[in-house]
Amino acid sequence: MSDLHDLELEKYSIAALIKYPDLFNQIELFVKPNDYHFDANKRIYEIIRSLIQQDKSPDPVMVSAKIKELNVTLPNGVQPLPYLQALDLIPL
Repeated sequence: MSDLHDLELEKYSIAALIKYPDLFNQIELFVKPNDYHFDANKRIYEIIRSLIQQDKSPDPVMVSAKIKELNVTLPNGVQPLPYLQALDLIPL
C-alpha cells in the first residue's frame, strides 16, 4: 500500500484478512504493518497476523478480544467488535 493514507483502502485490506485468512501469506508480500497510516488499523493488522501465525481464526470476536487485551484504542470512541463486524460485512 505504501503510504497512501486511505482509510477505506485500509478497511478493505483488513476486511480481506478477516474473510480470507488463508490468503494472508500472499497479502503479506505486498502489505506490511507500516503501510497503514492509521495506527488502530496497523495494530489490527498486527493482531490478525499474530492470530494467523498461531493458527487461530482472525474472526471479529477474537480480534476484538485481543484489541481490548492490548488496550488498542480506536478513534472517536469506536468500539472494536462493531467496527470489525462492519468490516466483515464489506463485500469483496
